[in-house]
Amino acid sequence: MAFLFGGGDYGDPQAAKEALEELVKERESLQNEAKELEQGLARVREGLFPSPLVISGPPSVGKATLISMILREFQSEFSVPIAHTSRTPNEDECDGEDYIFISREEMQDGIKKGMFLEVAEIDGDLYGTAMQVIWCMFPGLFTPDLFVKSKDC
Repeated sequence: MAFLFGGGDYGDPQAAKEALEELVKERESLQNEAKELEQGLARVREGLFPSPLVISGPPSVGKATLISMILREFQSEFSVPIAHTSRTPNEDECDGEDYIFISREEMQDGIKKGMFLEVAEIDGDLYGTAMQVIWCMFPGLFTPDLFVKSKDC
């Protein structure tokens, strides 16, 4: 009886067995390498396209406290976009840190031009997240073909 593996003629059953074992080892090695490449690609995708964590809830349930705790514990993992608002700042708030304070007219103009990802009116004041803020947080995520980016990042 003759055994054929890889183009060779193995008349010896032991040689055929060794050749088969070598092929199995090579296949396992290639499978492990493919798995490592797949995991590496997944890490690259995660790095390029981070998943958002959305904190939502009714007023006074502790959203700001929870966000502060998360940011303190995982500083390098999360960032928070600074929202625009048409309201006047409280005395302990800093423009560009707590909110970006602009006039109601500027905010309405930006809304008409599609400059905001989301907008809400709360107690007569406008709040929103500008696309520009998101572009600056993730500079490699958007291509110039899709968006006109400002130099103000």
